[in-house]
Amino acid sequence: ARGAAAAAAAAMAKLGGGGYEYEYGEESSPNALDDEFEEAYRRHRSGSNSRSLRRRLSTSSEDEDDDSNDDGADSDFEDDYPCCGTFCRALHSPQDRCAAILILLASSCCAILVIALVILTYVGWVQVTLSQQRANQQPATWTPLQFPRYHECAGCKPGNKTDAELKACLEPCVNVDFALDWEALAKEAGYALVYFPSRPGPKGEPSVNISAWWLPPPARPGVDPKSAPRIVALHGLGSNNNHCGVQATCFHLRAMGFGCLTPSVRDYGLSKASSHPTVMTWGYDYHLDLLGAWDYAVNDPDGVMG
Repeated sequence: ARGAAAAAAAAMAKLGGGGYEYEYGEESSPNALDDEFEEAYRRHRSGSNSRSLRRRLSTSSEDEDDDSNDDGADSDFEDDYPCCGTFCRALHSPQDRCAAILILLASSCCAILVIALVILTYVGWVQVTLSQQRANQQPATWTPLQFPRYHECAGCKPGNKTDAELKACLEPCVNVDFALDWEALAKEAGYALVYFPSRPGPKGEPSVNISAWWLPPPARPGVDPKSAPRIVALHGLGSNNNHCGVQATCFHLRAMGFGCLTPSVRDYGLSKASSHPTVMTWGYDYHLDLLGAWDYAVNDPDGVMG
């Protein structure tokens, strides 16, 4: 076997003006070298290269082998990345291919960022667009006397409802007696629709005429109505004073002897328009409407609070 391997190596040395050169280590024995050479020759015949062999090719052989290797690499690369097509075949060096992949990845990341920016911009605009925010608010024209039956609280459909319909939509979340007691107190204590100006802003925010429901407490023997404490209850963003939370809270407060003033901020309910009628401004001027309601509750300029 060793003789055959040596003869094969001699024949290979005559091919191509060079062939293969065997490299001896400093501490290798002849027998060990023969064994290593035989193993290297066997691996070479099977298509793999030995660590103990070094290829020496002529200039023409290098060109042919480089072309062959490039073709094979192109084939492998196209198999891995079939979408590249002609673009990848035009890239001959690994550096070019790496650069192309990085460019493609960067382009993809940029496209994703642009899409995300567009989505965030749209979502942000929806959050501050008044037409979107006012779409789900309950009608401002429902009076406090109508509200216990007309409301959309707890998933009830809007509009007048019978006792049976109230029971069906409120329970088991809320007992129907809650709505009936609410309605009875509203009939007894009454209500008034009032208007007042908001406070002027320190940065030139204009004063706006604000609407509110005045919900007095029911009369109690021996208690002067003017002495009843007053509370201003304000709705949340995207709503008005006909909000379930506001009206239901004021029902409890009135039952305990408190009066409730429930304003709607500018652009909502029956209040007048602001200087920005299409955009919700969050903290820019809505607090001025609440302060105007406070001034009205404290001073009672129209004498409607007792």
